[in-house]
Amino acid sequence: GPTVTLAVDVEWLVCEDELGCVPGEARHAVPLPVRVAASEASADAERFLAVRKKLPAAAPRGAGMELTPEGVAFRLPKPWSRDGARFEVFWEAWGPVDPLAEAEVRKDAAGVQLIYPWAEKGKRPKALNALLTYEDADGRHAWTFHAGREEADADAPASRSEPAGPAVAAPTSQAVAPEAAEEDDLRWAERYVEFDAMTGDESSGGRPRRSLLGVLLLAFLGGLILNVMPCVLPVLSLKILGFAEQAGSDPVRTRRHGYAFGAGVLGTFVAIAGLLLALRSGGDQVGWGFQLQQPELVAGLAFLMFAVGLSLCGVFEVGQSFSGLVGRAASPAAPKGYVGSVWMGVLTTLIATPCTAPFMGPAIGFALTQPAIAALLVFAMLGAGMAAPYVLLAVFPRWLRFVPKPGPWMITLKQVMAFPMFATALWLTWVFSRQVGDDAVVGLLAGLLLFSVGAWLFGRFGTPGRSRATRWIVGGTLALAFAIGGWVLALRAGDAPMDAAAMRVAKAPEGWVPYDGRAIVRAQAAGTPVFLDFTADWCLTCKANDAAFLETETMRAAFRRHGILAMQADWTRRDERITKALAKLDRSSVPLYVIVPPDPAQAAVILRTAITTGYVVRALDEVLDPGRD
Repeated sequence: GPTVTLAVDVEWLVCEDELGCVPGEARHAVPLPVRVAASEASADAERFLAVRKKLPAAAPRGAGMELTPEGVAFRLPKPWSRDGARFEVFWEAWGPVDPLAEAEVRKDAAGVQLIYPWAEKGKRPKALNALLTYEDADGRHAWTFHAGREEADADAPASRSEPAGPAVAAPTSQAVAPEAAEEDDLRWAERYVEFDAMTGDESSGGRPRRSLLGVLLLAFLGGLILNVMPCVLPVLSLKILGFAEQAGSDPVRTRRHGYAFGAGVLGTFVAIAGLLLALRSGGDQVGWGFQLQQPELVAGLAFLMFAVGLSLCGVFEVGQSFSGLVGRAASPAAPKGYVGSVWMGVLTTLIATPCTAPFMGPAIGFALTQPAIAALLVFAMLGAGMAAPYVLLAVFPRWLRFVPKPGPWMITLKQVMAFPMFATALWLTWVFSRQVGDDAVVGLLAGLLLFSVGAWLFGRFGTPGRSRATRWIVGGTLALAFAIGGWVLALRAGDAPMDAAAMRVAKAPEGWVPYDGRAIVRAQAAGTPVFLDFTADWCLTCKANDAAFLETETMRAAFRRHGILAMQADWTRRDERITKALAKLDRSSVPLYVIVPPDPAQAAVILRTAITTGYVVRALDEVLDPGRD
């Protein structure tokens, strides 16, 4: 009959005082038969039951772990202080604790205390997780512990019940049945309210009713605000250059360039939305911004931004239509540059749309629950809002009268604007590394190098001043070979599978845990509130909010005060669990911030996209401690 193979890659390090440390690795695989229904009396069932009994549980009542000046101190109450009992500790992070030192055992009437000294005296971490095993004549037990200490008082030990980090570990002893895993993943999101619109009336199940007209207005406002979000920064230089070149030009031609740019934005919004709707109707779990979850596209965009930067620097020129793409689309001397303005709109949309501006989240969530025509209309309004400022400046060019007329200074400006393009390529390369690993980045960088050689050959030997043979052989064929070779190499790097080293990279920052719907359910069962941060590396708004408002001492203090489990849902790579959670909350984009109260009967609370530390702290206080002054 059919079989399934369970495989595991094992790595270890064996250390001796004289020999040093010797690494080792092995791969083990066990083939098991597939059965429709396994008997409880089968050998396989017994093996699984035996393994489940060995899984670590939450620490017993009265037990705890502290970070003291001496070292890590475990406290175990009676009856866990029997003579002859063996203890062994496995640290989540090696380094802070001396790995060769034996534990100091102290017994008293209350129980037993084990103290493991620090590797460096006086130097201890902010927080530490550990697994402690206990074995005596009656059997073996394994427990998980967590401890941290306050930043403000480095000498005061912090107990397990008052962690210094923003996350409070949920009990690990409560398991969820595998057949109910998906249901439990989303149980916490069945109902929600929006913090800024909370009125106490949840007669509609916590989900606000919206009309199509109201959603269209939200979509237009969201697209308008998107112009000032960090996501648009990578293409802002192209817009600035376009404004500068429009100053003093023919108003009719300027207006047409504005219309062309608007058409590029609207067309791209509708095209991405149409593809999104088509994929979702086919059963794919994708959301807004799904295009930057594809490493091949990220590599292609990095390649394109690098090429734009080289062109702006003057390394090569390939005619008016391409120069429009790199910032000369609005040139009054380029009547054929309208195609370039369209492509500028396409570029702006591809880079900017993965993020969510205020008002965009509810609009997109509503659109994805409507018929195709209504959904496309909402996305078209998003594009209209984003293109509106640029189109208005083109329709009313007198507003550009404060910009100096085109002249020699434009050459310097164009070259300066190349550096934001290079910065964008660098950012996309970083996103690419987070998706496929550092090894694949070498292929992308090699592709960029090959293309730069081809671009230089074309710009140096493909000009009219060269002989025809030089232009065709060196500036044409050879340059094209380098450029195409670089492009192919970059795309192949994007198609590389995630390497093992990248898969081991922690997805959540210190003090946060990766998204797990079952952990949210367990946290609620234990009376622990959860703060959810839906984010992605390709979302500049997300990263800006994380750095400026969430990863602050004030925010960490608020998390500690409310005993919050801080959870980060990283959507950088495609993750159907996160996509389903967003859809359950009537959202399909990031960033998104959600407070999950400890009471399962209480609705989750969605915060607005544009956050500040004070806003989030106020929301936590009002949701989790409404009686607090």
